[in-house]
Amino acid sequence: MNATETMSAAKARRVLLGAQGFAGTTPVGPHGARRIESSIRRIAPLQIDSVNVFARSHLMPLFSRLGPYDTAALDALAFGDRRRFTEYWAHEAALIPIDDWPLWGWKMAALRERDARREVWVRDNSAMLDWLRASLAASGPTAASAIEHESSERRGPWWGWSDVKRGLEHLFAWGEVAIAGRTRFGRRYGLVEHVLPTAVLGVPLARADAIRELVARSAVAIGVGTVADLADVYRLRTDDTKAAVRELQDAGVLVPVAVEGWRQAAWRHRDARAPRRIEAASILTPFDPVTWDRDRALRHFGPSAFTTGLRSIPRHRIESSATTACRSCLTKHWWGGWTLRPIARPAPCWCSRRGAKQVRQERLRILSESPPWFGMPRRGRASSKSSFATVAPSRASSRWRSAFPWSADELSF
Repeated sequence: MNATETMSAAKARRVLLGAQGFAGTTPVGPHGARRIESSIRRIAPLQIDSVNVFARSHLMPLFSRLGPYDTAALDALAFGDRRRFTEYWAHEAALIPIDDWPLWGWKMAALRERDARREVWVRDNSAMLDWLRASLAASGPTAASAIEHESSERRGPWWGWSDVKRGLEHLFAWGEVAIAGRTRFGRRYGLVEHVLPTAVLGVPLARADAIRELVARSAVAIGVGTVADLADVYRLRTDDTKAAVRELQDAGVLVPVAVEGWRQAAWRHRDARAPRRIEAASILTPFDPVTWDRDRALRHFGPSAFTTGLRSIPRHRIESSATTACRSCLTKHWWGGWTLRPIARPAPCWCSRRGAKQVRQERLRILSESPPWFGMPRRGRASSKSSFATVAPSRASSRWRSAFPWSADELSF
């Protein structure tokens, strides 16, 4: 039976930030493909999303850790002909190393079995799925919009997918199709044998072995965490994660720890280290691994991490974007980042062209007025004429918080 070590909350926070690449000094560019690849592997995984107000969401975590870098190098690693990464449903849609494709075979099989059992659309469109397989075999990787079929008409805006797109997404989830790249951020689909090296195809890996490896990698990525934390990194089932944690603890890979203020049991990866100091001052998006799990962020950074309004800024902090919900499209939208604070009233949603333009203009205005260092906004009250007027602490009412429960994620450390 392994003895349980104790750890302060501050040390656990430094372990997390150190594991995520915020220890030490920010490397000076230019950053080559090797450094970018190393950073992606350390972030594990790098989530992809269609949100694009200031920049694509998958571009921002690397900027938070490296500073300015050549995004074309990232595109080449992720979507180029000599790519080192591919996409799959790890956490959400995310970039994973191509060598990790066999680790997801169990999930592909499970999704195929579930869809065959539950999805009426799959049962009713088996002939079209066969046609898509034959079409991709003949034409090679292609975008959904380039496939001519009577069912290729979209059913609405945003995610109103055509049957062709829906079929391709099912084949992708089942591991029959891989993402061969992106054109204007739209996926190009190809049969796995046309996209991925043969060395990663057909590799048998038991579900338990794959999940144990994924849990071990989760521990490397976050340094220290509860069962729920370790499961969330790759969106694993809790019971599978518990079994993997027990095996990894017996093997000495995970060390049980009791973290001050945490109610749940926690484990530290045996190689995780706590930096003596964290000197980072950076910017995070809601898609960053440090911030995407709200419960974990609350435990690491405390209730003050989710306050509204202006307040004094600690010397070291990470700031995450503020989030509001549009009542018309019911989509979460990220307004904040940089120095933007919660707005006093709902602004136009960026699902409209006017709203998107206004968000970009306001971001540029704030950036132009901000100090030259990261994450250190000006103090004071914004002009009442601005539609993005900030809220002082005295005006951060419960009505605002209930209307927009995501509000601002200001993570101080």
